[in-house]
This record gives sequence, structure tokens and C-alpha cells, in this order.
Amino acid sequence: MLDKQPAIRKHIAFVSFNLFALKETHNRIGGKGHRFFFIAGSNRGMLGQLASLFGSKAINYLNPKMIERLEKSGWLTGIWFDPIGISRIATTFNGINRIRNRKKHLRLEYHISTYKLNREKYLRSLQKGMNEGKAGEVEKLKNVTGLIFDIMRFKDK
Repeated sequence: MLDKQPAIRKHIAFVSFNLFALKETHNRIGGKGHRFFFIAGSNRGMLGQLASLFGSKAINYLNPKMIERLEKSGWLTGIWFDPIGISRIATTFNGINRIRNRKKHLRLEYHISTYKLNREKYLRSLQKGMNEGKAGEVEKLKNVTGLIFDIMRFKDK
């Protein structure tokens, strides 16, 4: 059915914690016009390493091997992430796009989660993720195209 309606493809996105499942989905449907987003878990030392010990190759820990896969996955559209789980946000994600650019892949779009973070904690997490450059300049994350909101229902007091 999707083959007969190519205009709708640009409105369909596949999102997963599992890069291998996204790749398989891309291969099976041809990927033409669809969007594919990887949900990055963490690149923080012990937290990410503990998670990867209890999982399989599907764990979305941003170790150097996973980062290399993201750089080489020309079919991938973007990455969703929570700033609380990622250290060196700008260096990590801008670096991936620099490599992708050299390989003639499209730059990844970044969507930032606001999941369960109050405003102050959210802003602190983002600021920690920005990196100071050589002349004291702050490297900012580029190519952010969306925010992911968690809508919660609060009880009245």
C-alpha cells in the first residue's frame, strides 16, 4: 500500500532503541522517503556499561563501536536522546555529523527529550553537554530539529 502512495512516506518515521531493528526495517521496506531515528541511551561510563552487560547487541549504549555504526549508517535520519544520559553532547553528536559529512551521508537530525526533567535540571544537563573550544568558545549542538515532550498528569493537592 505504501508503494502506491509515495507522498505519505515522508510522514512516516520509525523509531527504536535497536539500531539493528531499524536497519532491518529500512531494508525490508526499501526506506525510500521514510525516516529512521535511533534512540541513544547513554555514553556515561558505569551506567551505560551496566546496561550493556544485561542486554544483547541491541543495547543502545553509545560506545565507540556504536558511534562508528551511526557514522556509517547513511540510511539513518536522526537520533533521539535525553540530555541526562549523554555527556559531551555537542562533541559526540556534532562529531558524528562531521564524519557523516565526509562520507557524503546526510547530517543527522537531533531530537532532545524532556522526559521527567524539571526546567532547571534540563537546562543544567544541556549546558553540561556543551563543550568549551580552544579560545573559550562554547561548541553548541547543531542540527536540533525537535523536542520530545513527556506529558504527565498531575494530581490536585
